[in-house]
Amino acid sequence: MRDGGNGSRLSDQLLEQALLDVEDLMERSLTSYIVVGEVAKCMVEKKQLDANKVEVVIKPNGMIEEARRTIKTFFFEGDGLIEDDKGLHYTKNGVPVYIHLLKRKYKFFKNPDRVVYNYADYLIPNPFDLYWKSRHFVR
Repeated sequence: MRDGGNGSRLSDQLLEQALLDVEDLMERSLTSYIVVGEVAKCMVEKKQLDANKVEVVIKPNGMIEEARRTIKTFFFEGDGLIEDDKGLHYTKNGVPVYIHLLKRKYKFFKNPDRVVYNYADYLIPNPFDLYWKSRHFVR
């Protein structure tokens, strides 16, 4: 178990808590999301979570203004929710969480795969290998 400082890996328990927090926020705001990054890779490989952040994407036009307002109601001023042109981000128990709002459509997000991880269903890119090779170009 590491503390996550300076890009180091976080404990799987903290990552799972942050992932469940994202799931809760997205369900409350009725917003569909896709898990990406190292967390998605661990899910595909059926491994314990090993990452330094939790990242999800929302397809273009996938988050309406009402959903943003709903999400904002779960954060008090100064709680650390940051909104910018790329999306929303915050920290949950020391875990950076990024909710990326996509500006373009990508083939691997069109029909995402569903995986079960720790008794919950998550959507991940499909095909994952194509996403993984081009993940640095996703905007």
